[in-house]
Amino acid sequence: AGKSARTAMPKGDGLETVVAAVLPEHCSRHNSPLRPRALTSLVGGACGSKDAAVVVLLEDGSTPAAAAAAVAKAFPIYTNKKASDEDEDEDRTVTVSFEPPVADAATLNACAVAADAVRLAQRIHDAPPNEMGPTQLVAEAEAVASRGDGISITKIVGEELREKGYGGVYGVGKGAKEPPALVVLTKTFDREGPAAALVGKTICFDTGGLSLKISGGMVGMKADLGGGAACLAGFEAACALGGGELSALHC
Repeated sequence: AGKSARTAMPKGDGLETVVAAVLPEHCSRHNSPLRPRALTSLVGGACGSKDAAVVVLLEDGSTPAAAAAAVAKAFPIYTNKKASDEDEDEDRTVTVSFEPPVADAATLNACAVAADAVRLAQRIHDAPPNEMGPTQLVAEAEAVASRGDGISITKIVGEELREKGYGGVYGVGKGAKEPPALVVLTKTFDREGPAAALVGKTICFDTGGLSLKISGGMVGMKADLGGGAACLAGFEAACALGGGELSALHC
């Protein structure tokens, strides 16, 4: 998981905590050379809950946007904790910079877009199923469409799914309190090129095998919407960055 060390430095009339963290030398075969899991863990553990400044030292060939996404994941948006009266109106500021400095405006924009996308997917994933059901997920897709320029949205909800032949989606979701839905977002770009589609499973809570799983086996089943959350956030990010060479992108 890497290592870190901390010390205190004088600042004004007080002391400022400074933490130096080093990524692990080796990483899992499922991880990237950037080791984002370790980077997220080290940054989150070092920064705590107060204002912070993060400086990321980039290795040769490292991608700043990927590092920005890993750092952003250390600062999740969703919380269900009630703040104390003293902290209720306090805003937290975290600044992130790179060494060597990143001066290119397009790269800095990509860093910001990647960070926003990670935190959007993380917020949807972290919310419990009583707060992030099918209706709320449709609203998240509508919000992405409204924030973008020229993004169209198609929604097929409830009985309309069965009538139009989407029996699988309808059959899986028909027993829930909220109706199942199929949502398609589309962004077209003014150029010739290939089209692409992002498809992610978005089951808000997988109750399958309730009688087969051990007592703690159901706890993480809300994570079955993670694939769809990642696709939705990735779609918004790709649209914000211009879509590369694509003529159209669907989600």
